[in-house]
Amino acid sequence: MPDSMPTTQKTYGLSKSKILSGKQCLKRLYLQVNPPQEYNRDLPLAAFDFGHQIGELARDMFKNGVLVEHDTNPNLAAQETAKLIKDEVHPPLFEATFSHDGVLVRIDILERLAGGYRIVEVKSSTKVNFLNA
Repeated sequence: MPDSMPTTQKTYGLSKSKILSGKQCLKRLYLQVNPPQEYNRDLPLAAFDFGHQIGELARDMFKNGVLVEHDTNPNLAAQETAKLIKDEVHPPLFEATFSHDGVLVRIDILERLAGGYRIVEVKSSTKVNFLNA
């Protein structure tokens, strides 16, 4: 590639919503990542706000948990997560953040168990759903 050509790489966040969208319908996932120009962005924002309220309720189940701050700066959030994980007895982490090869992942609740970790993803729903990879 010539030096004069700009190189821009678009990065995408990985979320449980996107995983479920892709499992349900690849076109739905495509449109979620590449919305048409006339897409009304206010509707997802209302659902996003409601999701935050549900997340706060879920955090109440883990009273000793720690919220990873820096929700507007993913790099700082990932650094804070790495620092907290180094502690052998760290409490559950809310919004634990990881980044690799341009993919950003935020985990609602990351809980350390005796043999590893448990990832708890919170969704507003009328029933419990399990995502099998």
